[in-house]
Amino acid sequence: MIISCVKWGNKFSHEHVNRLYQMCKKNYTKPFTFVCHTENSNGLVPGISARPLNEDLDLEKWWWKLQLFDEHGWPEQKIDINIFFDLDVVIQNNFDHFDSYAVEDKLTMIKAYWKTYDLKGTDMDHNSSVMIWKGDLSYLWRKFYKDPERHLIKYGGIDGYLYHECRDYITTIPRGEVYSRLFGIDENRSFNYDVFKEYFYVPEYTVCIFNGWKRDVEDDRYLLDDDGYAGFEHYWESDKKWLNDNHTKIDRNLWHSMWECASEGGDVVHFLDSVSDNQWESKKWLVDMVTEIADFDPKKIQLFGGWFAHPMCTLLTNAFGNLEWIENTDVDDYALHVCRNLNNNLPCDLITTQKNVVEPGDRDRDTDLVINTSSEHMPPLPVLIHARDFRRKADRPSLGPTLFAIQSNNMFHIDGHINCVNSEDELATSSGFAEVIYKGHLDMPNGYKRFMVIGYA
Repeated sequence: MIISCVKWGNKFSHEHVNRLYQMCKKNYTKPFTFVCHTENSNGLVPGISARPLNEDLDLEKWWWKLQLFDEHGWPEQKIDINIFFDLDVVIQNNFDHFDSYAVEDKLTMIKAYWKTYDLKGTDMDHNSSVMIWKGDLSYLWRKFYKDPERHLIKYGGIDGYLYHECRDYITTIPRGEVYSRLFGIDENRSFNYDVFKEYFYVPEYTVCIFNGWKRDVEDDRYLLDDDGYAGFEHYWESDKKWLNDNHTKIDRNLWHSMWECASEGGDVVHFLDSVSDNQWESKKWLVDMVTEIADFDPKKIQLFGGWFAHPMCTLLTNAFGNLEWIENTDVDDYALHVCRNLNNNLPCDLITTQKNVVEPGDRDRDTDLVINTSSEHMPPLPVLIHARDFRRKADRPSLGPTLFAIQSNNMFHIDGHINCVNSEDELATSSGFAEVIYKGHLDMPNGYKRFMVIGYA
């Protein structure tokens, strides 16, 4: 038995390959060889056989799966039974029986039962996330290379090519084995994405595929979002509990309300980014550190460039029980429009103000805490508050001075980042702090750092 996968580019890492290998060892009890077809084998654990991709072929993305059937480079695949898994699958149960689905000289694929059957153009009702075969399938390769340019232009990926050009050689994995986390199970469904429906979790099925999920186009990594923006890696790490949990710790009705509002504007990618793992962790870190300050119980808070203001507002209202209002000042009308959907779900007033934060605010003298988690996009704090009238140390002793919590990062390469720093000390200096209460940094998964200082200006 040969179990194989394909990794090309940086949408998936070696860790995805290693974890797929571990899932196979856990759920397949017979002897097998595990093969990863890749141009970069760095980081693969012992037990994985790496086979180089022929980069002269100038393929991309899913099209690299065709090399599984290359008549020149992999003779073993013509003899043994082969099982292929995409790197965005989760193997839930034992699959020893999958070798019985291998049909001589045919390709066994997933039937996309969630799709309608009035397929037109280049659409298809089969999916290549799981494939099983036995024998010589090099005709799939030869047919493609008779006219590769036509196939690449005509079809968005290998699934369309296989379905329309090689349909006579395709058979189907039986019902009850593979389901789609997003689109459904063994029944006819519309292909339309519905954000309000529950995600599917069927523990008795063998494989769960994560097709159709949003991609992080900003840094070209491949993520899969569940109720916001969680990588499907959480599935492996939490004994599947996360499937039924809300990753961002927010009320599901609130989530749907905000998503609906975001969808109206057509730019849900930015909204999803606002509740990413990194965004969540950095904002939780800020709120946790503020709560550690002795005798500090803010009632009135301003957000500088608060964007959608979530999850920050939820974190703040959970941490401080006496909040009267939170004001989110931002130039992005779309973000403020979505933000306003938070108002009915918070125990305090939520005020949205569309203007540049360098302009004086009506509530400056009453503000207990100013939060700016986006200072990399703005001039340093002294410039922002030059024309504003926040409380200083000696102004109103009964209330105390306004506390500032500022975050930035060292991601200098991103357009729009005009105020990055190299350290928390540099951030404290550029913020003009007279007294620093806290300073520190978080090491982010993308290799960069997020810095934070809390203190008095």
